[in-house]
Amino acid sequence: MGNRIQFNIGNSLTNYHGGIWLQNCPDAFISDNDISNTEFLPDLNFRGIDIQNSLNCDINCNTISRIGVGINFSGYCDNSELRKNILTDFDIGININNSKIALHQGVQGGIPYGQNAWDNQWFMTGNNTNTFKVGGQWLGNPVKINWYHQGLDGPSYSYSPNPYPLVLVNARPNENSALITCASTLLTSGDRVLEFGSIVGDSATYAEYSEENVYLARTIAYKAMKLDSTIIYQGDSLDADFEAFFERHDSTNIGKLYLVESLIEREPDSALAINNGIAPDNDIESYLIEHYQRTQDISEREGELYAADSAFYLERTVGMPTIHGEVYYHGLGNLFIEQHIPIVASRIGQQPIVNQPLLSLAINLNC
Repeated sequence: MGNRIQFNIGNSLTNYHGGIWLQNCPDAFISDNDISNTEFLPDLNFRGIDIQNSLNCDINCNTISRIGVGINFSGYCDNSELRKNILTDFDIGININNSKIALHQGVQGGIPYGQNAWDNQWFMTGNNTNTFKVGGQWLGNPVKINWYHQGLDGPSYSYSPNPYPLVLVNARPNENSALITCASTLLTSGDRVLEFGSIVGDSATYAEYSEENVYLARTIAYKAMKLDSTIIYQGDSLDADFEAFFERHDSTNIGKLYLVESLIEREPDSALAINNGIAPDNDIESYLIEHYQRTQDISEREGELYAADSAFYLERTVGMPTIHGEVYYHGLGNLFIEQHIPIVASRIGQQPIVNQPLLSLAINLNC
């Protein structure tokens, strides 16, 4: 069973409030939660489910009511899927906050693939004309979400993602419902060309921090293939390109650091031997190599942080995950700091500053 989270917030909100907040939590399963406020508060710092840089999230059968942003995605959330969520009274129902998620959002298997609806629903009980059911903007190369749904494509239809930015959603109306259970954690891999083609073909581009984002995108693609070999092998002419990409990174720093991560807790000596043999190619790798060494040193001291440890992690947290990588999140966790990314959306303009510390957070996972 999920959680029931009830807020009682009036028309004044100066700090971030959230129901469920996840950072760097791949394969998260969020299901059957009821998150609501006593009255409609259309504030962008008020979010029902807030997911940041977490791959392969499965978000099923949640009910979110009278909250500014129902479900927010920030950063790399590739292959995350939503099924049978109900959003009522919101400013933005599902927000793609300078993020990357499953590019076939709305696809739920079926024969033929991609013609079954996931049955997310949106309802507005008031007359809020400044509302998107699906809003935001992409991280990197823009590719529309093919959103399969029952009924017609129009604001009055609860299954339709309309209204939405035209550059963000490609609505596919009048589809049948897929067979869905809220307990399902089986993700569909989607279209590998849309999801990873520009990365494998080395043509991915980003408006800001291009070098760092390209590196992070390669890391994300490698990890996805490591966990799901069907991305590599689909029996067509592109298999060779995907296999070459995977093998290239499996034998270089991205693959070695993935191995260190998988070994550091159960076989620390082996992990550190690999870690110490890595020559970093960029700052993100340098920070991660130092983090793993400090992790072991801190463990041997039974969790005690020295001043040098605190200084290292504090310096990482004043930046951003794009330039500091995963160590940004490790730093926040080690120093017990809560930090939230503001909403980025072209239609809203200047965004309010998210003040610290957090006033209200029901569930927080920093994985």
